[in-house]
Amino acid sequence: MIATHNPGKLAEMRELLAPHGVEAVSAGELGLDEPEETGQTFRANAAIKAIAAAKAAQLPAFADDSGLVVDALDGAPGIYSARWAGEGKDFMAAMSRIERLLQERGATHAGPPKCAFRLGPLRRMARWPSRRGRGPRRWNFGMAAARHRRIRL
Repeated sequence: MIATHNPGKLAEMRELLAPHGVEAVSAGELGLDEPEETGQTFRANAAIKAIAAAKAAQLPAFADDSGLVVDALDGAPGIYSARWAGEGKDFMAAMSRIERLLQERGATHAGPPKCAFRLGPLRRMARWPSRRGRGPRRWNFGMAAARHRRIRL
């Protein structure tokens, strides 16, 4: 199970898993509640999502958490990246906000997106640095940054 309610993320995971004969179902499709992401790191939030989904469905669950950690903005938006996109998940609006703040500070570089993965209920954690041009194309906060014309990663 993929611990997500995001149809785009689920489609991406299904595309990655299909060549291996693995079919994925999402927490959203199973009607599971989204847990509150109260962790202070991407790693902690990925663990919260994976463990909550695994316990609720009694299935192994894969989760991730990702976002931008912009040095010029003192690490913001960080773990709050999705919240910067608002209720409507308008990542272009969030990128415009980052661009404006960078311009106010005279900076032009947002930095690479960061991501943590967790497979629950396992206790080991895998970290994978996200890089522009590698991995699947996904319209998430990190990739929105890569696609935003004025911010280079």
